[in-house]
Parts: sequence; C-alpha cells; structure tokens
Amino acid sequence: MSFPVAGLIRLGRDADEPLSRQIYRQMRAAILERRMPAGMRLPSSRRLAEDLGVSRNTVTSALDQLTLEGFLEPRVGAGTHVAATIEALPATPRVATAAPKAARISMRGKVLSTFARRPVGMGPAFSPGVPDIRLFPHDLWGRLLRAAARRPDRRFCSYDGYDGLPALKEAIVDHLAETRGVRTEPDRVLILSSAQAALDLVARMLLDEGDMAAIENPAYSGALIAFLAAGARIVPVPVDGEGMITSVFDNERPCLVYVSPSHQYPLGMTLGLERRVALLDAAAQAGAFVIEDDYDSEFHYRGKPIPALAGLGGERVIYLGTFAKTMMPAIRTAYLILPPALVEPFRRAQRNTGQVPAQVVQGALAAFLTEGHLRAHMRRAGAVYRARRDRLVEGLARTCPQLIVDPVPDGGMQLTARFRNGDVDDQAVPSGSLPGAAIARRSAGFALARRG
Repeated sequence: MSFPVAGLIRLGRDADEPLSRQIYRQMRAAILERRMPAGMRLPSSRRLAEDLGVSRNTVTSALDQLTLEGFLEPRVGAGTHVAATIEALPATPRVATAAPKAARISMRGKVLSTFARRPVGMGPAFSPGVPDIRLFPHDLWGRLLRAAARRPDRRFCSYDGYDGLPALKEAIVDHLAETRGVRTEPDRVLILSSAQAALDLVARMLLDEGDMAAIENPAYSGALIAFLAAGARIVPVPVDGEGMITSVFDNERPCLVYVSPSHQYPLGMTLGLERRVALLDAAAQAGAFVIEDDYDSEFHYRGKPIPALAGLGGERVIYLGTFAKTMMPAIRTAYLILPPALVEPFRRAQRNTGQVPAQVVQGALAAFLTEGHLRAHMRRAGAVYRARRDRLVEGLARTCPQLIVDPVPDGGMQLTARFRNGDVDDQAVPSGSLPGAAIARRSAGFALARRG
C-alpha cells in the first residue's frame, strides 16, 4: 500500500507561491526530515491530485522536479518510491520552536552590520549620486553582454586574470588619459566588484587597529564604515567652499586620507588646484596615502575640469573610479589605479578576498568603452542632468525662499540647499513639508542633498 502523502501537505490557495511549488517544497522537506522514509511508495499522481483537490498536471510537475533532483525514483510496474539514496543524506531536524540563541559576532562584524546607511529601496528623491537608469542604453548593453558570453577570452575562463581582464584595463587607461589627465599603465589597474569593495580592500591593506584615517566632513558613509571596520581612528576634516581644508596635516599625521576632489560628496564643491598641490605635498611629508574618489567627475557642466589628483604626479595617490554613476549601479564594477609599490600586494590580496566582477561583465564593459558608447552616453546623460540641475535651482528659488543654493555646482549629480536661517535643524524638517520636495522627486538623476 502507498503512504497517505496528502496528510503531510498543507496548501495555501491564496498564497503567491504556485501550488506545484508548494507540493514540491513540502514533500522535499518531509523526505529530508524522514517523515517520508527511503523506499516508501507514493500514491499515483491521479490519486494524490484527488486527495489534494488540484489538477493532475500540478502534482506531476512537483513529482517530476523531485525525481529530477534524485528524491524520488520511478520503478517500472511498481509505482514511484522515495529514493533509497536519501539514507546517505543527513536528516534535517524539524524546526525548533524555541527562539535561537544570538550568534557571536566579531567586533568588525558589529561595526559592519550596525552602521546606519541609506535604507535599501529608497527612490532617487533626496538620494545623492543616483543615476537615472532610464537614460541608459539597455538594449545595446544586452547585445554587448551576449557577445562577451559567446566569445569569452579563454585565457581567463579559469582563475587567471583575477585582477581584471587586460582589455578592460587598457580601455580604462585610455578613458582616464582622455577625460581625467591620468597617465598610467594597465598593470597598475585593479578591477573590483564595487567602489565599496575597493574601499574595503584599501582599508584592510593599509590600516591597522588605531591607525589614523582622515576623511572629509561630511563625507561618503561607505568610506567611513570601511575605515571604522578596519579599527582606524577617524579624523574628520572640515570642508569649506573650496573643499577639504588641508591644514589638518599641520596637527595630525594620518596614514590614509580620503577625499572626493572633483565634486565633494555630498556638497559638490571642487577642490582647488592650490589645495590639491598642498594635499599631495603634505601626504608625501607624512608618508600617507590619499584615496581620490572620482565617482562622477565625467559629469562636468562649466569650464574644463581640474585634472585628477592622480594626474598631478606623486606616488601617494590611490585613484578610485566606478561605473555606478556614469552607467548604472547594477554594473557592479569599479577600479583602482595603484601606486607601483602597492600593485603586487593588492593583487594578491584581491585574489584571497574574491572581490572581482564576472568576466562577461568585464568583457562587455571593455567593448562599451572602446567602441565609444560610454562617451556617447555621458554626453546624452550629462545634458539631461545639467538641464535638471538648472530646473531644480530655478524651482527652489521660486517655491522655497527659505532655501539658498550658492554656489551652484559646476558638475556632479546632486545639489546642496542651505537654510537662510542658520538656526534651522534640517533633520527635524520632514521632506514633504518643503514645497521643493516635489521638484526633487521629479528630478530623478539629479537629487537635492540634505546636509545632516
């Protein structure tokens, strides 16, 4: 006789999960928990469908999947049985009703898991640095991905080239020489899975517990969390209308300095040439490395952009670039340009931490750059963002007299508005109470940054 399987299954008729999937999942759990033991004969699919009150096709879909995965075995002339091979699998205990004990988390883990950042799922309104993905050429990108998947560089289909595809490194070098005045060699480029992964790697490699790390205030929270998780002592450096006040080196000797000189994040000002030179000189004297986060410098709307710090010379600059702003965050690709002395240790460390994007994505990205698609996309998107910036500035001036935007940034993807009355606590003002909030929501891709 067959086992009354239907008694083990409880179907949710109104659930989003398909009925066949519910049957599969519950039967699989019953087999692993030994409530359906090895060798047990199942009722026919017709009988099981009648017992459950579903169509036979629904039942056979679940049984076919269980058979495919080796949980069931059909026997000619003898029906379907639970596979004898499941005896070799460890039995899965039924879910305990007692609350689980709290897991021990390391000190670094506690910092990483409790640091407050922008909630996942927030829309573009009041979210600096979020590109408008509607402007991205998705069909073109899809064709490049398919081509890269069909014709991979077989030399790098195994574990070679862990630090990045040579074709992408060369394309990045050409791109930086043309747009940022950075002259470097492909061997100094390290391809990583995100700007956050790059910051994490730099922090791990250059900071020990208690080392001093200087960071702009306000600054990108991802850099702050990377340094805190490494156990660094944070030195917040104030900014003014010309960017980071580099006189911090007069009193402190940090091991690492984080700066976003092209468009300070999130306020938007540009670090002047005189301060850039002073920062490089001070870093050299202190023996510190400078992380140059050049996250959206391609979007510049007035005059010529100042060359990158890495383009001004010196062997103390670690240049960080990303395609999250120029293309879209889902590309999940960033890169470092490293001083020669750091290349080999960073390359070995990257291999041991696995912070690398898929080869197919790298191949498509190399083609996107070398075929001129990135330049074309930046021209189109830059024109849209500039128009949105101007419209947002005009709208705020017309509808929010309590706010002032001065100066209007020369580039970037966000705008900082200040209250004319300096005593107002901006964190206490709900975004919906500002008439200009509706303007910002309509300006996806160019957001109003609230300073906190």
